[in-house]
Amino acid sequence: MSNKTIAQYPIIRSIAKGGAAEVFEVECPRTRRRLALKRLNLSGTAVQRFKREFQALQSLDHPSIV
Repeated sequence: MSNKTIAQYPIIRSIAKGGAAEVFEVECPRTRRRLALKRLNLSGTAVQRFKREFQALQSLDHPSIV
């Protein structure tokens, strides 16, 4: 495990990286669950793209999506 953290979440590994964001596998210190955490690159249109992605994801209904 890496010594780096985002907020209180220790980074396990980088999962994916694009122009607007990077997704990390992290561990919740309280529950010890592995989670995906998305960190935005706040440049250009990244925030607007993230808002559109959030709106699209709100319509999804699946037991593996929390």
